[in-house]
Amino acid sequence: MKKIYFYLVVLFLTLTSCNSSGAKKSFKNDVIVSSDTIDKTNQVQSFFKKRVLGSNPIKRDTTINSYHVSYIIQDNDDVITTLPITDGKGLDTVYYAGREIILDVKYLKDNILHEKINRDFFNSYLSKEEIEKFSISYFNLDRVDNNEKIFFSISLCIPETDICYWFELSVSNKGDIEIKDTTSDEDEDM
Repeated sequence: MKKIYFYLVVLFLTLTSCNSSGAKKSFKNDVIVSSDTIDKTNQVQSFFKKRVLGSNPIKRDTTINSYHVSYIIQDNDDVITTLPITDGKGLDTVYYAGREIILDVKYLKDNILHEKINRDFFNSYLSKEEIEKFSISYFNLDRVDNNEKIFFSISLCIPETDICYWFELSVSNKGDIEIKDTTSDEDEDM
């Protein structure tokens, strides 16, 4: 009889503590928030970690003429914050992971370049305030010019928009890098 009484008391205490309003917990993004701390104005977002949208890495490895090129386009620690948009339920800000390129170039089997290229690589073309809105969105091997230079196309864009800056990045067979802003060339063609 003592065992039954003991189990009934334990069951009663367990049910009572689980049903109290202060003991209910909400779990999201590994942050625990008591139901008493959530106010009715829906300012819950400040309690949660921001969710950063990323992309899968892209790897390329190719040989063209006397050049061997390999690169990886991957997310980095930069975070691009979009302007809040109205979704009918309130304001919602979206966060995107920034991108970087790890570029390796060999010429005649000699390593001539190992470079990490991110948005800060282009800070002479964009102001610090403006560049914070952009991320690398496109990178591709374009052409080789008489085995003296290899050319790449690269763009920096505001995520989920068509607002972009286009650049031509060239690497000489000695490993020297040059950047040319081709956005103005495209505007002149229109």
